[in-house]
Amino acid sequence: MVTGTFSSAALFTIGMNNIHDASPNAAIDNETNSGMLWPTGKVSGTTGFGNLAGLVNSGYNATKAVFPSASVIVHLANGYDDATFRWFFDNLKSQGGKWDVTGISHSPSASNWTTPEFGDRLDDGRRRLALRQTRDDLRNGHALGRRADGGKHD
Repeated sequence: MVTGTFSSAALFTIGMNNIHDASPNAAIDNETNSGMLWPTGKVSGTTGFGNLAGLVNSGYNATKAVFPSASVIVHLANGYDDATFRWFFDNLKSQGGKWDVTGISHSPSASNWTTPEFGDRLDDGRRRLALRQTRDDLRNGHALGRRADGGKHD
């Protein structure tokens, strides 16, 4: 298991000096589909999730120690790829990973930006995540502006 004090010390400094915004969210990663802080936190197949869970939990615990009401986000890219989200979060959970919000990026290529299929796949994936997890989900990055009910935002 990986642990450390850097995140705790940094968050403590931010909290004590009141140099933060009032955001209730803390992302401890960004598009971590293949892990973070390689080689320690690299994941492949079912390998590496113990170390990754240790890194994620260090960030989670540090965040909660300074900002107890913050929602901690673990964030993946390719929100339309349900299989990757299942693989990643099932393995992270099986190794004791802790997070409050599942972050989802959805950035199709320029040629697919107006293709409804990608928005539909994102919406379908979000619905499946909601059924599988007892967590909120968060769409960030570039989205197609589709609501969970399939309609388009104005």
